[in-house]
Amino acid sequence: MKPRHPAPIAEREYWLVTKEGERRTVRLRIYPPVADGESFHSTVVVDGLGDEYHGGRAKRAWGEDSVQALYMALQHGFIDLACTSAYREGRLTLEGSPNLALPTVTTVKHIVKVTSWVRVTLGEHSKNVLATLARLMRNHLTTFPDDALQLRLASLAKNGHDTLPFPSKEAATSFRDDVRGDGIQCEHWDPPTSAML
Repeated sequence: MKPRHPAPIAEREYWLVTKEGERRTVRLRIYPPVADGESFHSTVVVDGLGDEYHGGRAKRAWGEDSVQALYMALQHGFIDLACTSAYREGRLTLEGSPNLALPTVTTVKHIVKVTSWVRVTLGEHSKNVLATLARLMRNHLTTFPDDALQLRLASLAKNGHDTLPFPSKEAATSFRDDVRGDGIQCEHWDPPTSAML
C-alpha cells in the first residue's frame, strides 16, 4: 500500500486570462511544514500556469522552524505568480484584483512594473466603443507591446470588463479622465502598498 501524501493546509485560486482570451484557474497549494534534520521545509505547488511559467512543479521552502518554512513557502508562491508575463500584463489576478494577497519579496520589485490599475466596464460591445478604447489604451499604455494590448481588448470584448495595468498612478488617472462616455466606465483601483510590490 502506497503511503498517503499529506493534504495541503492552504489553497487559493487565481484567475488567468490566456493569450487566446480564455479564463482559466491557477491554484496555489501550500503543504504542512515537515521536520528535516535540524530544519523544516514546506512544499508549495502552483498549478495551471502552463506555458506562462513552470506551473505544477513542486518546490521546497526551507526554514529554521515550521513557521519560517511556512512563511517562505508563501513567498515562493508569490514569486511563481508575480514573475510571470501574465501577471506583468495584468492577465493573472485574484478574482479580478491585482493584489495577490501574499508576502512580497523585495528582490523581485524590479520585475513588476505595474503600480496602478483601472477597472474598465463596457456598457455596450459596439465597434465604436472598442475602437475608442483601443486608441486611448495605445496612447496611455506606451510601454506595453501591441500584442499585449490586443489581448486586453479581446478580453474586454468577450467579458465586458477587465482590469488594465499602468506603470504609475498618474498614468492611470490620466487614462481614467480621458475615458468618458461612449458606454465606458472606469474605476481607479490602488491596492495597499503593503500587499503589492
